[in-house]
Amino acid sequence: MLGTFVVGAMLADKRVDETEFELLKPRFGKFFGDAASYDECVEITRNASEGVDLLVEGVKDVLAELDEDVREQVVLVCLMICAIDGKVSSAEKRWIKRLIG
Repeated sequence: MLGTFVVGAMLADKRVDETEFELLKPRFGKFFGDAASYDECVEITRNASEGVDLLVEGVKDVLAELDEDVREQVVLVCLMICAIDGKVSSAEKRWIKRLIG
């Protein structure tokens, strides 16, 4: 379940930053395959934008079921993932707001 939040946060802006990819690659096995390269991850994401939207909505639904303390910690981790590349984009900010709203 944590992997879903990690990937959801990384894909909130519908793009994969290379910095995000390198830092989070150990968690990608179940989503992109163990041997997925950065370019393959970008291509998979580009071809699966509808699936990415469903993933983001699914993360929100799961988050609503968690204990408040756990929810706050998950949102904080998601925010940190969104900021890995040194900025939080407008799309990422909207996604975080949807998580907490």
